[in-house]
Amino acid sequence: MNQHFRRLLCAAVCILTLSASLLTACESKSTNEVDYTFYEANFSLEEVDRSINIAYPSLTGTVNDVVIDEQLKTASVEYMEQYLLYSGIVGSYRYTVDSITAAYLGDKLASFLCIGSYLDDDSSHPETIAYTLNIDPTTGKLYRFDELISDFDMLADKFRSGKFKLVNGVDGLLNATNYEDMFVEYSSLYEIYPEVYFINNDGKTELAFVVGLVYTLGGHAEFSIPVDSVKDALTDTIIDLLQ
Repeated sequence: MNQHFRRLLCAAVCILTLSASLLTACESKSTNEVDYTFYEANFSLEEVDRSINIAYPSLTGTVNDVVIDEQLKTASVEYMEQYLLYSGIVGSYRYTVDSITAAYLGDKLASFLCIGSYLDDDSSHPETIAYTLNIDPTTGKLYRFDELISDFDMLADKFRSGKFKLVNGVDGLLNATNYEDMFVEYSSLYEIYPEVYFINNDGKTELAFVVGLVYTLGGHAEFSIPVDSVKDALTDTIIDLLQ
């Protein structure tokens, strides 16, 4: 972490605004009965040259509420730091994450989709922020892509051949582009992967990708495929967590 963002975080400790209220509007697609509750917490920082507002998921009713809250907040802030590090900031900027979807809430896995935007003085339009968080609600462990996916090339072939269905995207997306072009930037060779999360769709579990797109195509889109059809591409870890 570079010194600029160390100072940012230190300043944030002093003037941090944290709110964690239960929101009935928080979207959840899970039909699982679990012993914990999802809510939206918030990290914000307002200064002359920057405005940061990050909604992040948190859980209550687990055996590790404090650990899980810290893990999810830290992961969200670290994503911001990496994004800003490579964005080439010019002048003032606004970084916002304002949409949290609990796509899967299970006994051993909670999977979240986080969406927002970034805008600086040199931007002609907002850039989409889109990332996922996959955590074990019993231990607070956050899972990396390679801990969930064992054969990305298999999934990439299925995506490029149109086996994934569009879950969310701009109207007419599949008329304006195609599966092959949307996935061209992702490669196991260079370890560049789409964000991955899981969906409980009417009791059936699906694997979902967040695909980055240009602004004119909506900035991002979400696609899914039934887990049962791609189990050979998943690690034993995630198969166990989904049971």
